[in-house]
Amino acid sequence: MSRRPAAAALLAPGDAVETARVAALIDAVRPELAARTRELNDQLTRTRKLREAADARRQELSQVKKTLDTRIAALDRAEAALRAEGLDIGAEARAARQRTRELAARAVDLQGLTTAIGESEARRPGRRLRSYRPSAAEIAELAYRPPATGRIVRAFGLPNEAGVLERGTRVAARANAVITSPAPGIIAYAGDFRGYGEIVIIEHPRQMLSVLSGLQRTGVAVGQRVERGTPVGRAADDGEVYVELRRAGTPVDPMLYVRRQAGGGTDGRAAASPDQ
Repeated sequence: MSRRPAAAALLAPGDAVETARVAALIDAVRPELAARTRELNDQLTRTRKLREAADARRQELSQVKKTLDTRIAALDRAEAALRAEGLDIGAEARAARQRTRELAARAVDLQGLTTAIGESEARRPGRRLRSYRPSAAEIAELAYRPPATGRIVRAFGLPNEAGVLERGTRVAARANAVITSPAPGIIAYAGDFRGYGEIVIIEHPRQMLSVLSGLQRTGVAVGQRVERGTPVGRAADDGEVYVELRRAGTPVDPMLYVRRQAGGGTDGRAAASPDQ
């Protein structure tokens, strides 16, 4: 009797054939199973990377949201601050308007109608109001320019028709002529004043202040910054413009601040200015 392997001895002839078939089937599908396993592993790897990318994106979006929330809060605070500042600016503007009206009431000596210089002194025959005489450096710094073209019809310090000494200079301009700022500054007052018509008050550096009257209308606003030559209004129909310049509150001859032009320009006793 021949010897057979112990495992084979347990199988009937039909079982051995079936086992061989199963083994052959397994050998046949093993490469496919290996390929599917690799594919599944690749899918798992891609899924893990996508999840990691999604988590990173989620964190990034969360950080962006925090940043936006911070910026929105900052904008809300800025808006509230601007609103409060607007209220403050409104209050300051009202105070500025009141201040300029008070300034005009104190500073303007329109048409020589006030008695600030004293009637008795003003009416003395032959008397003339003396002006502070600026240095060449002061003249160069202010570089004053008359606000209108025309001849001077009444100079600073001379008596007017009422016998009161002029605290400014009167210039005969054209009717409806453009009136300009004589020097850089800020508009302190613009509008009607005490029924004397439209006036403009300009605050210049170094406590200098110009008063322009004889206007039929103004074209500037309180607080507006103007440069030399900036239009501020129009002359009235008679064309006569009153120019008053004050230094630290004291009237001075504005023509003394007009720089001499090459070829024998003005010292305040001739033509008021070049054409505007």
